[in-house]
Amino acid sequence: MKRAMIFISNLLWFMSYLPAVFIFRKSCGNARNAQIKVLRRQIRRVKKLSTLRSCGSAEELLAKFAELPLTEYEDYSEDVEAISNGDRCRMSGDPVSLLMPTSGTSGGTKLIPYNSSLLEEYRKGTAVWIGEMFRNNPALLAGRHYWSITPNTRSGATRGEGEVPVGFDSDTEYLGMVQRFFSSRIMAVPDEVAEIADMEAFEYVTLLFLVKAPDLRFISVWHPSFLVLLLRKLPKYFEDIVADINAGTIRDGLGIEEKTIRALKKKIRPDAKRAENLRAINRQTGRDRGVDSGERCSDQGAQRKTERVARKLNSDRAGFAEHIWPELKLISCWRGNESEPYAREIQKFFPKAKIEGKGIVATEGIVSFPLGEDAGKVLSINSHFFEFIDEETGENKFAWELEVDGIYSVVITTGNGLCRYKLHDRVRVTGFFREAPFVEFLGRDNVVSDMAGEKLHISHVENMISQISGRFNFSAYFAAVAPFPESDDDASGPVGHYKLYLYTKRRGIRENRREIEVCAEQILFDNFHYRHARNLGQLNPLETVFLSCDPTEAIRKWFVESGRRAGDIKIPRLLPRRILEIIERNESAVEAA
Repeated sequence: MKRAMIFISNLLWFMSYLPAVFIFRKSCGNARNAQIKVLRRQIRRVKKLSTLRSCGSAEELLAKFAELPLTEYEDYSEDVEAISNGDRCRMSGDPVSLLMPTSGTSGGTKLIPYNSSLLEEYRKGTAVWIGEMFRNNPALLAGRHYWSITPNTRSGATRGEGEVPVGFDSDTEYLGMVQRFFSSRIMAVPDEVAEIADMEAFEYVTLLFLVKAPDLRFISVWHPSFLVLLLRKLPKYFEDIVADINAGTIRDGLGIEEKTIRALKKKIRPDAKRAENLRAINRQTGRDRGVDSGERCSDQGAQRKTERVARKLNSDRAGFAEHIWPELKLISCWRGNESEPYAREIQKFFPKAKIEGKGIVATEGIVSFPLGEDAGKVLSINSHFFEFIDEETGENKFAWELEVDGIYSVVITTGNGLCRYKLHDRVRVTGFFREAPFVEFLGRDNVVSDMAGEKLHISHVENMISQISGRFNFSAYFAAVAPFPESDDDASGPVGHYKLYLYTKRRGIRENRREIEVCAEQILFDNFHYRHARNLGQLNPLETVFLSCDPTEAIRKWFVESGRRAGDIKIPRLLPRRILEIIERNESAVEAA
């Protein structure tokens, strides 16, 4: 009966998106008309566009629109402050319902106003993505899903006199009301988990509900490290999770608020059959080393045994995870650049599941989404009005004017009041679906380090890391560069240099330190300004620092405590000082242990 209800809920959810799929595919036949329709919709809503309401023809509208200035986040700082103090219609006729913090790779936290218009624009993209996902993967209809949920670690949920909420916690909040109703029937992890403030308690309860769901078929997270770090904790919690599933409870001592724990306990029932199945998996895969999976460890000796079991589980995890979730078919997450090593590790956990890269979804708006397994990421032409700055010529182009292999910087105009807003995402056009371009994310265009005129761009760093990891055949679980304005060598005087921080599991890589440094320097010399600064003696050579452990979890914890969403944290390739301090503390703690 439960299986039938899950199938029906998934089917109704899928069917609710079919009209959006049909409209999008029709719109792709004439991208110009689709985008002009979006722009006219924005003119009715966005206050900065009110002067264009008298425009008649499309040509006149586009010409006058192009005369408006391009904008940055700083141009809206006063507006955001006014909104946070209660002026909810400051930027748009549609009142702001919440402020969403960004989790980008540059600068501090920014707050983006969200109103019903912006959420509607997101849904015009997510509806097509989910509809196409079901259409291309019909097996997903028969199982449950997990969409990333963020723990409530923010210090204070509101800002200003108007008490405008800051952020929401579950990715399902991007869905419409009807779609959320259907999706809530098939989610493996309940939304109440978002109310847990303590990270360890959040991880435990999330894993408890996931392990309880043998019919899990789809996982959606943003950064793949979120899922990898969660799965790495499974051995640590496995014994208690099995016991809780058997008893239909949530263990004491997690520090969860009484209201939240009561709501969560209503969502879990005793399942002796699933608990025995998990014990059998533990025995069959050779991981049971004398600790009864159904008992809790109460003495130090048993605890040490449990830790040995955990190490064994972690060292041979692929088959174990597959047995726990044998029906898992599809995992959606970011891929490429710093995300790729973690995406590959997810594939090791689930070698039979497909790993699908997400499109470009920024806090400010949705740019693209996957149209199919091999099709690419198509521009969400019914969501926002898009412009593209040609990297070679600096010319502004509209979506219907792009060329294959062209590299552009994205500019968007959205229903919340952002007008000709520079998103600073670099993309390459890889092809077209009818007239809608497929775009590939290349990185950010506004992250630059400049100690001595070298103008080291984030793209230079990412290219260098990609080339050396390929040349020396290792997966860089953590790789980033940090600027040091003064040399560690006093004899060199106040001359800066860069350090390349690497964590990889490949044995013997430290023996290639010198070769890696030479190779990295050769690649960076392709940047004329870096080469010039080095030749003039304004910079010393790059140094390589091999880390003894992966600092990703420590950095992620700091971001979460600072109010960022755990699931979509990106660690920048050019490290600011505050993150470098976390890495250094993490290394010191490992050495002390």
